[in-house]
Amino acid sequence: MNPVKELGDLLNLIDDYLIKGMFISVLVVVLNRVISKNRETYANAIKIVKNVLIANAVFTLNYFMIDTFFSETDVYSGILNRATGPYWFFFWIIFSTRSIFPFALLHDKLGANIYFIFFLAVFMNTTWLFESYTVHMAGMTPVYIHDANAGNLPYPNDVANVVRGVIFGTLAIIIGNVVRLRKLQKS
Repeated sequence: MNPVKELGDLLNLIDDYLIKGMFISVLVVVLNRVISKNRETYANAIKIVKNVLIANAVFTLNYFMIDTFFSETDVYSGILNRATGPYWFFFWIIFSTRSIFPFALLHDKLGANIYFIFFLAVFMNTTWLFESYTVHMAGMTPVYIHDANAGNLPYPNDVANVVRGVIFGTLAIIIGNVVRLRKLQKS
């Protein structure tokens, strides 16, 4: 058992089910705010989204530290090889948007600003969005036109990420509403 690999797998699981599509979750919360006009449920849902983004940043930083100091010495393993390799610029952009910028949400004004949270959620998903764009563009080239799956847009993975985003946004709204109702019952 390699604990670094297990932590990486856990981080990938969190990324696949919570972070990818997070900007869709923010859009669902904003749409609910526009429709329902309930500020307290909206504020609670935004706090949930904000805390998930911050928790993901903490996990990413921990994984970075553990992988940096305890990873195998294989050429392609370890974050240091990615951070100093030929694509170091892109690595640092992605790393900073996923693990450093979310800590700006701890600031009261930025953490309550829905536009900043949406902007951050989009940039945390740059890898998924660029990967999806690249796969779609490659699938539309004449070389792949005869492939049976070439014209199937969007791909199931993209649909799954959007659906997860809608589900998480809806759960954040429901939990925010439960918290609001519990506060009303206590007072």
